Amino acid sequence: MKYKLDFKKFSVLVLVIMFSFVLCLPAQASTPSRVLRSGNGIQKALTLTFDAGSDAGHTLQILNILKNRNVKATFFLTGKWLQNNPDLARRIIAEGHEVGNHSYSHPDFAVISREQMKRELNRTDELAKNYLGSSLQPFFRPPFGSYTKDSLVVLGELGYKWTVMWTVDTLDWKGIPASKIVERVMQGGGPGGIILMHVGSGTQTPQALPVIIDRLRSYGYKMVRLSELISPPGLVHTVAAGEMLYSIGRVYGVTPWLIADANGLKNLNLIYPGQQLIIPKHYVMHKYTVVKGDTLWSLARMFGSSVAGIKQVNGIKDNIIWIGQKLSIPVEVERVYYVQRGDTLWSISQRYGTTVEGIKKANGIPVSTIYAGQKIIIPFI
Repeated sequence: MKYKLDFKKFSVLVLVIMFSFVLCLPAQASTPSRVLRSGNGIQKALTLTFDAGSDAGHTLQILNILKNRNVKATFFLTGKWLQNNPDLARRIIAEGHEVGNHSYSHPDFAVISREQMKRELNRTDELAKNYLGSSLQPFFRPPFGSYTKDSLVVLGELGYKWTVMWTVDTLDWKGIPASKIVERVMQGGGPGGIILMHVGSGTQTPQALPVIIDRLRSYGYKMVRLSELISPPGLVHTVAAGEMLYSIGRVYGVTPWLIADANGLKNLNLIYPGQQLIIPKHYVMHKYTVVKGDTLWSLARMFGSSVAGIKQVNGIKDNIIWIGQKLSIPVEVERVYYVQRGDTLWSISQRYGTTVEGIKKANGIPVSTIYAGQKIIIPFI
């Protein structure tokens, strides 16, 4: 028995099967939120962040200090705080600060369910849209600094690209003296640092904040919003077929580790054609042997480098170094040094193997007067 094929019906059947197959395909997964503990470390800059979780506390004083010293910061707001303090929240925005989501009721994101996470985040974001006219994305700070892989997935799905932790916990929430808050910032901060503070009434933050700002500036630091800290200036390179970070680094005179650090790459071998990479400023490696009293902070300050860069290049997982350890210090090709108390052009020239006249010419210094915190370009001879 012969059957005649009906091409019209057959074509419709094929289309139905194909459409059903497409519907059965799993949706493309969102990229999980990325945990951020510090900026790129390329700029001599850091970010002051303030968690507003409960009472208005010292928010007004903090905003006045920031305004008087022309500093921009980033605030993480809970929904309850936003509901209770809409005028303060509006002032935060009006004065050029950034805001991020800190949940609605400050629960532990390592414990609550996915649905509870979504309710906490969405409720707070809706309040922000109503009161401030904008979303709190892409920044989220987890209450208690607590999160799981599952919560990072949920955050990514909801548009929170960054889960913001910190480089320095000032412990101001414990009510410690202002001098201790200042000490923790100065010992633990550095280029790319994210400083955690709170607005609550139980803190000594308003007493510590002016000292922190003035002292950081005396060392040549800028205080910027979080978005500025993670958006480094630099060239952009589009990866071609067959290129690797090592070959790209040779072209620009930059180590592959620093390119990886600037772009958040965990694997040096995983790049692809068409990918755009930020190329940080040109660097050379300065060989240094650790002596008594050295810290990563002091070395970064001495060489105009960064704590993040030194750790990346030398494979340092924490902040521990030891006497006699051989380190490679990444230094910009346009070598930069920030003058410290007691420095003279002569002592700086001897440290870098250059000349006083060369430094004066490179920096347009007519006389030999320099001051603490001054940025000096060290020429090669």
